Amino acid sequence: MPLGTATLGSRSGESASQPTFTEILTFAGDDAYPAGGTTGFAAYVAAARSIENFEVLSVVTLNAPANPNYMEYDKANEKLVVYVRATGLQRAAGDDSANSYTVAVTGR
Repeated sequence: MPLGTATLGSRSGESASQPTFTEILTFAGDDAYPAGGTTGFAAYVAAARSIENFEVLSVVTLNAPANPNYMEYDKANEKLVVYVRATGLQRAAGDDSANSYTVAVTGR
């Protein structure tokens, strides 16, 4: 996965009584963003957290309006999809590494 290296921010919900948690990540966009979205985001977050398995439940982009794009997670296809904020349309395939994303990832 060609997303930039993740910088971990705050996290919550790590006790046994709270099986879900939210992780704040900051990273550069995919340097070869494919049409339909970037695959492997759950494994990317698991690697950033140094854990074995991770299930992404949702992704919310936090750095609006500084970033012209926003991200959503397509859980059915396990893809991180980038949309253009001005149009709401999916970003075209290509280099997105000039954009930095700060996202709240909720998962378990």
